[in-house]
Amino acid sequence: MCRTAAVLFVHDAAKDIGWWIAHHAAVGFSTLLICDDHSTDGTWDVLTNAATFYDIRLTRSDNSLKTRPERQEAFFKAAREQLEFDWTIALASDEYFLPNGQSLIELLQSAGQADIIPVNWCVYGRDEKTDSEGFSPLEAFQKRAPKNFPDHRVVRHLVRSSCSPEKLPHPLDHINFAPDWSAARILHYAGSNLHERMLLGDPSITQNACTYFNRNDITDAPDHHIVQSSYRVAASIIHATLTDLHWRLKRAISPASEHELAELLHDHPPPKTTLPNEPVEFYVLIDTLTGNRLFIDGLTGNLRPLDLTQIDVLQDNPVILAIEGTEGREKNALLLPRYPLPEPAIRVSGSPTLLATIPLRQNTDGLLTSPVTDRPVSLGDHPFRLAPIPSDPDLLQRMSTFHALTKRGNTLISLLSGIDNLPTPDPGALGCAIAYLPAADVQILSRLFPGLVSRTVTPAR
Repeated sequence: MCRTAAVLFVHDAAKDIGWWIAHHAAVGFSTLLICDDHSTDGTWDVLTNAATFYDIRLTRSDNSLKTRPERQEAFFKAAREQLEFDWTIALASDEYFLPNGQSLIELLQSAGQADIIPVNWCVYGRDEKTDSEGFSPLEAFQKRAPKNFPDHRVVRHLVRSSCSPEKLPHPLDHINFAPDWSAARILHYAGSNLHERMLLGDPSITQNACTYFNRNDITDAPDHHIVQSSYRVAASIIHATLTDLHWRLKRAISPASEHELAELLHDHPPPKTTLPNEPVEFYVLIDTLTGNRLFIDGLTGNLRPLDLTQIDVLQDNPVILAIEGTEGREKNALLLPRYPLPEPAIRVSGSPTLLATIPLRQNTDGLLTSPVTDRPVSLGDHPFRLAPIPSDPDLLQRMSTFHALTKRGNTLISLLSGIDNLPTPDPGALGCAIAYLPAADVQILSRLFPGLVSRTVTPAR
């Protein structure tokens, strides 16, 4: 069995590191060797949560080495010396290895006796977006530079473990050769990465560099199959991270705690009279063209309209839309399966959220939007109409954790009060409650628990 490892040295990449892990797991690397250079944005917490269910070998850089390049080279050298792997490739957190029309193993088998396989950069711009909005970079940024862009001659290398140190190549070794993407590419999201770093005040990033790499000449959407395969891993990381956040919030507001959130909750005791929940109405969704109902594919989490004669009761799960609120204003709308899903996520086009319940909003015109992007979502190829169904005690029970977290409104105080009374975590409910919080409240959570408030549930406003 061929053992492969993607090697990463990373600093302050909490926002997208989950997608980097999910992508390279989906591509087929046996192991991910990751060194965190003492990040301050919660990267280490995301990594440790991800390592609970995938073979991720974590380490922290050697602080006795003065500069980041020295620490990086020491880690890469140690990674190359791990002879249990047949092949390794060293990447940056904005570099995504992608085989072209074949699996990773098929690509390596085609190398014959070669010890080194060069893989050229393919540089993507940011398409005038501020950030990825929680989507995989492969979805968020789909415009790249033309193939003759000079930096496409930069390469990363798949290296066989038996390769002697003196033969190890340099990224610029192929600078005199035209880029070759026939077998694989390194999708390099330099345009978005440099722009974000500049906005965060990184003094090493110039406007000229951002402009140079922000190339959006050609629309080039990568392999949908790889993106689809990465959802499951990404959803598991988000699920684990929100579970971690639940327990940290629970400890922060415990009776003996002196945490600032405990003081905040103490200063805002619950009202003496119990507030009623917002009225909830349940709907199924009907394709207006075909009359088919919307179902969730239990194997993939994707939505699809089906005639009732087509459904597989073991796989197809009816979609329910639970709308809360009163007429004349924007309402919260939760998209959920009629029956609990074995997988942790539903996939809705236009929403980056990967949970078993998807937070949406319904505006006064009936349009459904994502609170994370503040833009419309798509539930299928055709418009859908809402068909009301009777209130269901089972569905209300499954929404009870969300209601506990929002009992006092869509506020941090309400969320903390709900956490205080919940015996066990419900990552889906917590993620939905966060998505409806005011931006100022989410900023408090992100400051106190860096890395644990996933970008996939961070509200746009």
